[in-house]
Amino acid sequence: MLSFQTNHQEFVPSEELQRNIKCFWYDKIECKKEQSGFEVVPDGYAEIIFYFGSELSISYQDSLKVLPSPFIMGLLNQPAVFNSIDSFEIIGIRCYPWTIFDMLELSAAKGKNGVQVFAHPIAELQSALCDLIRLHKIEEAIAKVEDYFLKMQSQSSEDSLLFKAGTAMTAGEEICP
Repeated sequence: MLSFQTNHQEFVPSEELQRNIKCFWYDKIECKKEQSGFEVVPDGYAEIIFYFGSELSISYQDSLKVLPSPFIMGLLNQPAVFNSIDSFEIIGIRCYPWTIFDMLELSAAKGKNGVQVFAHPIAELQSALCDLIRLHKIEEAIAKVEDYFLKMQSQSSEDSLLFKAGTAMTAGEEICP
């Protein structure tokens, strides 16, 4: 693995979204001019990842697979190895794993662990987000993503058993040090 630098920032979602989204985040990753690899370790969350700039690839079966933007980073059972050249920027939506498929209206049966490519109307944000990132308007890009999820908020089911179990786990997480 080659070294790289990051510029990580996290943003707290509005109260209406906090039952589904842990945080929004931004990162600018500066890699070297040649192919650079870096690991993402399991953290217990599922994420929707938009990226801008250089292509982002994942190491898969001894080769590199270019990822579209956005993609889903599901639950990991081992580190995922990504590769890029030069630099790229990321807008991430860190979700509780029991909410991501309801939020996107995707079948949970399709939801596998690890990195997933998916087709969804949220991908239409890519161009607008890219323009904002290019202008260094990070907070506006985050606000655009947050607005998208606020509009979708009513479609997530609080009555599902999975949501109730996840809520109970989160409540327990906050009590323990």
